[in-house]
Amino acid sequence: MRIHVTGSATLSRFTEGILREGLMACGCDVLAEAAGAEFGIIQIHGAPAARKADLEIIQSLPEIAPHLSGCIILLHRPDEIRDSFPSLQSVLSTLPITTGLAMLGDLLIDDPFYQLTDLPRRAIPHGFFNLDTDILPHPIIIGSHTTWGEMRCLKRTLALLKAIANVEARVPIVGYLGGVPAEALARDSVYKLLEQLDITNVFALRDLDVKLWREEMAATTAHTIFLHAGNTPSKFDVTFNVQLYHYGECIRMGESSGSLHASAGIPVIFEMNGSERLENLKTVKIPYSDPNCAHVADINLAAQQIVALLNSGEYRNMLRHNRQMASVWNNRAVARLYIDFLRTLSKEEITSVSTGVPRAATF
Repeated sequence: MRIHVTGSATLSRFTEGILREGLMACGCDVLAEAAGAEFGIIQIHGAPAARKADLEIIQSLPEIAPHLSGCIILLHRPDEIRDSFPSLQSVLSTLPITTGLAMLGDLLIDDPFYQLTDLPRRAIPHGFFNLDTDILPHPIIIGSHTTWGEMRCLKRTLALLKAIANVEARVPIVGYLGGVPAEALARDSVYKLLEQLDITNVFALRDLDVKLWREEMAATTAHTIFLHAGNTPSKFDVTFNVQLYHYGECIRMGESSGSLHASAGIPVIFEMNGSERLENLKTVKIPYSDPNCAHVADINLAAQQIVALLNSGEYRNMLRHNRQMASVWNNRAVARLYIDFLRTLSKEEITSVSTGVPRAATF
């Protein structure tokens, strides 16, 4: 199969590490240009940094999709795409039935905005990047290496660490905040957030030496938050991967980021997009009463759950399970689902919307 794969530069890690590598491992030829391709996977990100590129991709769809035997439009953030590009609906309505919509989870698969297009729809989980090592049960690390500010709040993650520290744990709490932007992760900036949360006397702040991280973290005898600013992930995996996705003041329903799929830790989430169920991951979900108010979620109850997992040792079983699921949902397995969808789209008998959800058992 000759498959044209494209998307904004903001999706380069997913494009290369999941789609391109996975499809090539399945024997497909992956083309950067549509010319000469039989099929296509065209990605729309939805992130603010991708607005211009996304718009250009949307405008190109009527020119590209009709010339392919099967074309998948992969919507990474369907909620944000829906709100940012209302004209997409009319564009989709002009495309042939050999075009289908894919999402990385099923929470928004029946969103009316996409239902009205009458195109086949399918949820295909994000899948895991190649994992080099197993996550060790010690030191226990709580936090994330990610992009902060756009849909993840440093202060909210610090509030969770505070709540965990307030519960009687048998081990010191080791927090980790890494990634970008660098200015948000500067010691002075994080210290100001600790002051706002009145926990400057609870956590020590330390810059992480990535060459000595294990020794530094394992030797920690008091609650400590390690900081590491940089776009290259550190060479370790967090035990509890905190990904509290928000969309403005609301809880985000359409995201399952690469930051969560770069390791096989235990996701700590409000919601993802349903991908965690499709991938059968063990998670800690923070209870909430109103999806429109992320700030009223029950952080304290989630902290109690995490400490209970630590004190009982059950988190080790969760890590083992998630590592197994990460090996099942590798890039090759995910690529097979895209190939299957493309083959289905190319068949003439497709006449209605498909909301079939892939399962691990189909492999």
